[in-house]
Amino acid sequence: MKQFQIGIAGTNTIAQSMLAAIRDVPGLIPVAVCAKHPDHAHDFAKAHTIPFAFDSFADMLAQKKVKLDAVYLAVPNVMHVPMSIACMKAGLAVFVEKPLCARFAEAKILCNMAGEQNVCLMDGIVPLYTDAFAVIRKNLSSLGPIRRVVVNYSRYSSRYDAYLRQENPPTFQKELQNGSWMDLGVYGIANLVGWFGRPHRIQASSTFLASGVDATGTAILSYEGFDAVVITSKVSTSLLQSEIEGENGTMMYTSPGTIGKVIRKDRRTNLEECLFAGDENPLTMEMRDFYETLCRGDIESVRVSHAQSGMIISTLEQCRHAAGIKYEGEKL
Repeated sequence: MKQFQIGIAGTNTIAQSMLAAIRDVPGLIPVAVCAKHPDHAHDFAKAHTIPFAFDSFADMLAQKKVKLDAVYLAVPNVMHVPMSIACMKAGLAVFVEKPLCARFAEAKILCNMAGEQNVCLMDGIVPLYTDAFAVIRKNLSSLGPIRRVVVNYSRYSSRYDAYLRQENPPTFQKELQNGSWMDLGVYGIANLVGWFGRPHRIQASSTFLASGVDATGTAILSYEGFDAVVITSKVSTSLLQSEIEGENGTMMYTSPGTIGKVIRKDRRTNLEECLFAGDENPLTMEMRDFYETLCRGDIESVRVSHAQSGMIISTLEQCRHAAGIKYEGEKL
């Protein structure tokens, strides 16, 4: 069995969850970690039995103690592009926590560099790697003509209380390219683009916190014959499922960010069928895909091509701009 040694940049909650997923895949070996705060890296390494901890990302890439094959980036969105470029220039494969970047132009740069350096670059939008996502795509035709899609991912952030206490958590810092669209909203966009491709028209709006970061968002993506609504929030929680409505039936699924249970209800018979039960950890699925891509020596995943990643980022960028969200250097 081939083995690939992984370095982890970042020690946040998702890094801990992804570490468990990495260890679920024989052949992926976590051997190093770094963080903005050196103490966090050393504490993380000790707590999770990782052999090497480094005081900075640059130190981890430059070190000679252990040979790295790949890096998993669990860092603020604004750092995805420069750190991905640094990894690829060092000849390392890179798995980037979602979203890959904020702008389509940046996505093109990253994907082109992967080809030039002949290294793997993958975009960590979890649902795209899951069997549930493939099951929905396979069964879309059973619904007949699609007439409406609603993708709803609204979840009260575990860091919102800290924001209200004026502690300025990174999750709500616009300068880090964070916010509702770039966190939960990207999943809704990825669901739609992954199943239906690029929309021909986009309308969007958001509400904002005093810091200027977007707290909620709603978008209408228009396709031939139907509209798709994306709803996202980091300051409230919705109890509604997402659904795809066709003339012959409706599919309902939980959590656009991972896609759990998938139900199809036939309009004519009124019978419900469970198409997917959601048994396996979705993070493990994407790490397995990463491993298989590395084994093949490919620069992109079979499930999530660079072209698809670029289309998702382009659509997300258009949603942001339509909602009045711009980052440094952007014009609306």
